[in-house]
Amino acid sequence: MATPQKPRRKDPTPKRSSNAFDQTRIHEESKDPNRVYVFASPRSVNMGVSMREALGWKVETRREDGPRLVIGQTSKEGEPILFMDCVLMSIDRPTWEDHERNGAMGGTGQAYFDEKDKIIRKRRTGIADSMPRSSAAAIQNKTDQVADLASWE
Repeated sequence: MATPQKPRRKDPTPKRSSNAFDQTRIHEESKDPNRVYVFASPRSVNMGVSMREALGWKVETRREDGPRLVIGQTSKEGEPILFMDCVLMSIDRPTWEDHERNGAMGGTGQAYFDEKDKIIRKRRTGIADSMPRSSAAAIQNKTDQVADLASWE
């Protein structure tokens, strides 16, 4: 006689989010799909409210057709949306994608690092090949000096 099998547990497929802290606190149906949302600290110098405003982000205020928090709705109509002392900000998706690809201030986005990664992977002759010429020269000079000292013995 065959032994009956226990029912197997079936878990739902987990949803991935690039920024779970920000994305899970906003009702999906209230988000504009053409915008990207983030909570920013008003006290942070690096990527806080003032820095993000300079990069094109806008402070989200509570309004009838705007984003709604899942919990913690404390702001009144027309006031900034706050969660744990952080301000909800948004930017249009094409601008955000450009910032991710090229860097918000240019030259530091994913495209820059992908290019550097290609250089490192192509050259396999040593550490000096993937460095700027001045750094490679400094390493070479130190190596030569060590070799000279070794020959004195």
